[in-house]
Amino acid sequence: MTHDLNLVVSAYAGYDSSAGWNQIQRSGLRMTKEQVATFVEEYQTLLRKHLTEPGDHPPDSRRMAVRLVVVPDEGPRPTPPAEPDDD
Repeated sequence: MTHDLNLVVSAYAGYDSSAGWNQIQRSGLRMTKEQVATFVEEYQTLLRKHLTEPGDHPPDSRRMAVRLVVVPDEGPRPTPPAEPDDD
């Protein structure tokens, strides 16, 4: 888990200087448990589509760390900053 957390921190910290290598996507969906299972299966299919065998990697390719975390988002929502008083 520490390795995964460090990858996320590195992705954000080096985002501007990564020349497009670091990609960060965030989104939220409402799904049933069955939809989550289907989503993860389709994600795994997508990963396999882009898999190359050792020795067949394109010369300009880099080993990429790819993580998917799908969890219920039931925590408290951030409170927007209060508007400044004009008094």
